Amino acid sequence: MIKLNNDPYPYHEGMTIASLMEEKKFTFRNIVVRLNDVPIAKEKWDTTTIADGDVVLMAHLFGGG
Repeated sequence: MIKLNNDPYPYHEGMTIASLMEEKKFTFRNIVVRLNDVPIAKEKWDTTTIADGDVVLMAHLFGGG
C-alpha cells in the first residue's frame, strides 16, 4: 500500500508518478506532485518510481478571483 493524498491506495510493481496519474485519471493542467515530501518535477514523472509504503501528494492548483 501507498498513501495517496492521505488515503491508502494499492501499490503495484513498476508504479511511476505518471502511471499513477493515469490510473487515477488526473489530467489537470497544473498539478504539484510530492513524493515522501520531496517535490517531483513534471519532467521526471515518467521515470520516478513509487515504492511500497511511499507517501504521494498530488494537488491540483487553480486560480480564482
